Amino acid sequence: MASFLWLVVAVFVTDLALLAQQTWKVDCLGAPGSHFMDIPPAVAAAAPGDTLLVYYTAGPGFCGKYTAPFIDKPLRIIGFKVGLAGGSNIPFTISMEGSLQVANIPAGQQVLITNVAISHWPYGPVVGGSPITITDCAGSVVLENIIFDNYGVPQQLIKIERCDHVVVRGSAFVIAGDPIRIIDSNVLFTNTIVYDTYPLPFWGAGYTMTTESLRLVRSTVTLSGSIVLGASNWGFGLPQRSAATLDNSTLRIGASCTFRGGRFPGTVGPWLGNFIEAYQVVAGPSVVEVDPRVPAFNYPPASPPVATPIHETFHDWVVADEWFNVRVLGPQGGFALLTIGNMAFPTLSPFGLLGVDLASVYPIELVPLTQPDGFYSWTFFCPSLAPVDFAFALQSATISPTGTIALTTPSPLVPAWDKTRIP
Repeated sequence: MASFLWLVVAVFVTDLALLAQQTWKVDCLGAPGSHFMDIPPAVAAAAPGDTLLVYYTAGPGFCGKYTAPFIDKPLRIIGFKVGLAGGSNIPFTISMEGSLQVANIPAGQQVLITNVAISHWPYGPVVGGSPITITDCAGSVVLENIIFDNYGVPQQLIKIERCDHVVVRGSAFVIAGDPIRIIDSNVLFTNTIVYDTYPLPFWGAGYTMTTESLRLVRSTVTLSGSIVLGASNWGFGLPQRSAATLDNSTLRIGASCTFRGGRFPGTVGPWLGNFIEAYQVVAGPSVVEVDPRVPAFNYPPASPPVATPIHETFHDWVVADEWFNVRVLGPQGGFALLTIGNMAFPTLSPFGLLGVDLASVYPIELVPLTQPDGFYSWTFFCPSLAPVDFAFALQSATISPTGTIALTTPSPLVPAWDKTRIP
C-alpha cells in the first residue's frame, strides 16, 4: 500500500505557497494557450517562484531548439512532451542551444531545471560562453535529467563556481577536451554519468588535448549512484587522464559508484594496472573518501583514499503514472528507514548531513539490510498528478548492528511529466 500512497502524502506536505505561483507555457510553434515561443522572454516576464512549462513540439513546422536563458531569480523550468505512450520511466527532454547560465540565487531560494538536452554543432566553441555555467548562488540549484553532449570540440566548459548547494541528478555529461570545473562550491552528483568523447576533426575544430573529467578547486563533491570515467587514450597523441584532480578539495565516493581513470592503450580487462590513477592531488591538502564497497581502482600512492562508509539512497528516473526503483546501501546486517520530504538545504546533524525538511518528512518503511553489501530495493508507483515543478528528497536513516545511527546521502526527487496527460 505504501508504494501507492507515499508520493500522494508528499504532495500534501509540500509548501502549497510555492506551488501556487504563476505557470507560463512556452511552445516554439506558438500553439493555442501558450504564452511565449522561446525561453528567454518567458524568463524575463516570470516572477520569482514561477514555473515555465516548455513543450517539445514535433510534426509539421518543427521549430528545433530553444534558446538557453540567463537565470538570476528562483524559477522552475520543466521540459516535457505529451502524447507519448506510457509504460516507461524514461522522461523526454527538450532541446536547448547556447549558454545556460544561473547566477546570484539568494539563500533560501531555488532554481530547478529538468529534462533538457544541451548540444552544439561541431563547428567550434559555444557562442556566448560555456554551455552550462552556475555562479555565485547561495541558494540551491537542482538539475534533473540534464543531457550535455559535446561533439569533440574545445572550449565547451561546464562551470560551477562559488555555489553553496548544486544537485546534479539523473544526468549525463559527455565532455571533450575540457573538464567540469567546480570552484569554491558544494556539489552532489547522484545517478549521473560523466565521460569523454573522441576529438572530432571537423573544419579543424576538434579538441587538441585530453583533460581530467572533474577539476575540483576548494570544493566538496559527493558522488552517489554515479559513474565518472577519466579520458581515454584516443590516439592522435592524446593520452589517457585521471577522472579528477583536486586542489584543496574533498571528494566523497559513495558505495554504488564507479570512479576510474582512463585505460592505457593496448590493454584489456578490468585489472588496476590497465588504468591510469583515478585522481590526482595537484595542490594543497585534499581528501578522497571512498566507501569500501566501491570497485577497486588505481590511486596515487602519495595520496591514497580514506576508507569511509558512505551510505546511499538513490533512485532512477521518476515519471508520473509510472513505476520506478529506489535503492539503499547501508550498514551490512543493519536496518534502514526510508523517508521522503521536501528537499532542504543540507544541514549538519549529529547523524550526518540532513537533506530533507524535517517539518515535511514522511516515513515510508523500515527494512533489514542484507549481508554482505547492506542493500535493499523498493519499487514504487508515482501518481499521475504528482507535482513536476517541486524538488522532494528521499533519505534513509540507518542503524548498524552495533546500534550506530547515521544518515545516507540524500536523493533529490523531481517527477517528470505524465507522458499521456495534456496540460
